[in-house]
Amino acid sequence: MKKNKYKAELVLIALLWFLVINIGNMGIIDTGLRLQMSHAWWTKDSEVQVTSETKPKIRGDIRFGVLGVDGKRYIAYEQGQSLLMLPGDLFGTWLHYLFPAIPEKNWRQLVVSFLIFIPLNIAAVVTCFWLLKEFGFNDRIAQLGSVIFFLGTTFLHYAQIHQQNNQILLFVMIGYVAALAYSFSKNPSLAFMSGLALGGAMLMRITSLIHALSVFLFFLSCLIYQYRERLKQSVPELIKAIGIWILGFIPFTLIGRLFDYWRYGSVFLSGKKVEQIQLTTDPLWNGMPNLEPNYPFIYDHHVGFIGALFDPAKSIFIYDPLLLPCLVIAAILWRKINISSRAKLIS
Repeated sequence: MKKNKYKAELVLIALLWFLVINIGNMGIIDTGLRLQMSHAWWTKDSEVQVTSETKPKIRGDIRFGVLGVDGKRYIAYEQGQSLLMLPGDLFGTWLHYLFPAIPEKNWRQLVVSFLIFIPLNIAAVVTCFWLLKEFGFNDRIAQLGSVIFFLGTTFLHYAQIHQQNNQILLFVMIGYVAALAYSFSKNPSLAFMSGLALGGAMLMRITSLIHALSVFLFFLSCLIYQYRERLKQSVPELIKAIGIWILGFIPFTLIGRLFDYWRYGSVFLSGKKVEQIQLTTDPLWNGMPNLEPNYPFIYDHHVGFIGALFDPAKSIFIYDPLLLPCLVIAAILWRKINISSRAKLIS
């Protein structure tokens, strides 16, 4: 009962916060365009919705999309967030027919904001609670840690403007916690869930492949540690677990590749890759100033890496100020931290 009490309190706290900060629209052009994609899929409209008077601001202006199969224009984003928003878009359109005084677009954005994103954000907070429990923290500490997670990090910001970062984080956390839970219980559905969640993250953003590799290495290290005393005899069990994880990873990853094949004609292309190729070939950009050579990689790689750490405009230590104390505490208490927590920190 106490465990359910802590979780129920956490859900209530998160719900109230997310209701208060929700602005009722997409909050950013990227998410607005992804909702536009959702709407176009079932209405058969074009994803690109710009008037003849609208002029592109720069080469590659995302509002104008890219040229795909049969010369049709597509918004050059992955499809994961649009799929998540699709039920809300349908319901919002239906509500407009019932209550036409409110514009259709407003209904769609309201429904997606409150009935799609709030539950997903709450699910992320509950997943954080589950993850902390699997790491060995008691219910109270897990509850407090989860509250700090959504109030003390950029999670709160992305709960307001609805960028896809929070949904990716949700899937990645599910991947971690399900992998860890499998190492304890050996329940095959957990290994499958872990792989499935990372496939979902790939469908949200193709660069989430790095998250998939990190979670897979975490999963493998947890299993090796669990089987350390009889490692040779446990090779078949290891192979089975890895196979189940990969089997879970395939469905959403395959859906993403099929989407890109239907849109761009190749499973090896993504919207962003097509966008980069067409910066110099799309007739829509004729007469516009050229971009920097090697755009978007206009700086040396080390500049981007160091900037993410120390540049005041985007330093991770500024935007997530709890990260540095966490790393310091982890270094000081390293020997007292359990193995699974160490594996998570390293991964």
